[in-house]
Amino acid sequence: QAVYTVTQADIDAGGVTNQALAQAEGPDGTEVDDLSDDTSTDDGDDDPTVTPITQDPNIFITKVATEATYASVGDVITYTIAVENTGNVTITDIDVVDDLTGDSWTVASLVPGDSETFIATYTITQNDLDNGSVLNTAIASGTDPNDDNVTDSDDETITSTCIQIEAWVYLEGSAIDPGGFESYTLPMRTSLNDLGVLPGQTFNDLFFGEHYTPPGQPYNVEPWNYDGNEGDAFDSQGDISNGKAGYPETVVDWVLVSLREDPDGTGGPVCQAAALLHNDGTIEFVNGGFACCNIDLNGSYYLVVEHRNHLIVMSHEAIDVIDGKITYDFRSQQGYIDDPFEFGTFVSQKEILPGVFAMFGGNGEQAAGPQADTDINFDDRVFWETENGVFARYRNGDYNMNADTNFNDRTLWELNNGKFTSVPRD
Repeated sequence: QAVYTVTQADIDAGGVTNQALAQAEGPDGTEVDDLSDDTSTDDGDDDPTVTPITQDPNIFITKVATEATYASVGDVITYTIAVENTGNVTITDIDVVDDLTGDSWTVASLVPGDSETFIATYTITQNDLDNGSVLNTAIASGTDPNDDNVTDSDDETITSTCIQIEAWVYLEGSAIDPGGFESYTLPMRTSLNDLGVLPGQTFNDLFFGEHYTPPGQPYNVEPWNYDGNEGDAFDSQGDISNGKAGYPETVVDWVLVSLREDPDGTGGPVCQAAALLHNDGTIEFVNGGFACCNIDLNGSYYLVVEHRNHLIVMSHEAIDVIDGKITYDFRSQQGYIDDPFEFGTFVSQKEILPGVFAMFGGNGEQAAGPQADTDINFDDRVFWETENGVFARYRNGDYNMNADTNFNDRTLWELNNGKFTSVPRD
C-alpha cells in the first residue's frame, strides 16, 4: 500500500497519474521487471492509473464603501475592493476593474484561499446629487488552468442624504396687470430682473446714476431669519457691465422653501433653502440643490413656499418621498386649508385663471405682530405707504412686482385685504 498527498499542481492538472514498477532477479540472475496496469481501462497493457480530481475554478470579488451616504459636491467615497480565489485551482492573469473610478489592477496569480485588496476613491459630482445615488461595479476576470475565463462582479450603491424638490408656484403680483386692473397673464413678468434690481444686480438709474442692490437671498431678516448663502453667487459687485449678476433671464424673484413633518411645523422646518422662481413657476435650487439634511427618505413631508410679500402656502397633504424626490405643483391645485367649521375664514391660493392658482399678493408687512406673516390686513397698507413713491428699487411694498412702488400696489392690497391663511409659520 502506498500513500500520496495531492498537491495544488495535481489539482491544477486535473488529476494524479501513477504507475508502479516492480523489479526482481531470477534464480539464474536475470533481471525481470513489470509496470503496473490499470485494469479498469481497456487501454492496453501497462497503462498508468489516473485518478481524476474535479476542478472548481471560482473567483469572488467584493466591494465595500466606507461611507454609507453622501451629502454634497466634493464628498469622497472610498471603496475597498477584495478579490479572492474561492475555487480549488490556481487562477492566473487576473484583471480587476473599478467601473466608476476607472482604476484597474493586475494580479499574476491566486492560489485557492488567497486574496488581494485594493483601494479606490470617487469624488461626488453635481450629477450624483441630482441622481440621488451612485452605483459602482467592480469586475474581476482571470484564467483557469484550462485557459477558460473565470469572472465575478459586485455592485455597491451609495445614496445621497439630499432630497430633491421638484415644485412650481405662481405669484399673483407677477401675474396681475401692473396697471392696477384685476386681470392676469402668464407666464409671470420678470420686471425686477429686466430692470436689474434683484439682489446683487446693478442698473443705470436715469435720475440718480448707477444703483447696486446688495447681494444675497432676501430672507435673512425677520420674520424668516434664514441665513443661507444661496444668493452670494449672484453679485455684479456694482459693475454695470455685469449688471444682471448672472441671473437667468426667466427669473422672477427669490422664494423660501421648506419641509415640515406636520402641518403646524412642530420643531421648525426639517429642511429649508432659498430658491430662484422662474416665470413659468419653476422653483430652481442653487448651490448644490435642496438642503442635504437628515431626513427619512421613506417618509412624507409637507412642502412650504414663502415669499417676501405674498401669503405663505403649503401642500394640501404630506408628500411621499419617491426615489429621493418630492414633487408638487401649486399652480394647478389649492394648497393646505384648515377650516374645520367651514366658515370660509381661511384661504390658500387665489384662482387667477380657470384652474390656475397663485399665492395671494399684498402681504408686505410680515414682522409687525404675531400673525402679521399669515394675514393681509391694514398693517400691509401702512407698510406700503412707507415705501410708496420709491421707484426702480427692490422693495417688499412693491406688491405687483414691477419695481415701482405706487398706488397700483395698494390696489392689489385692497383686492386681498382681510385674507388669512391657516398655515402657521413654524
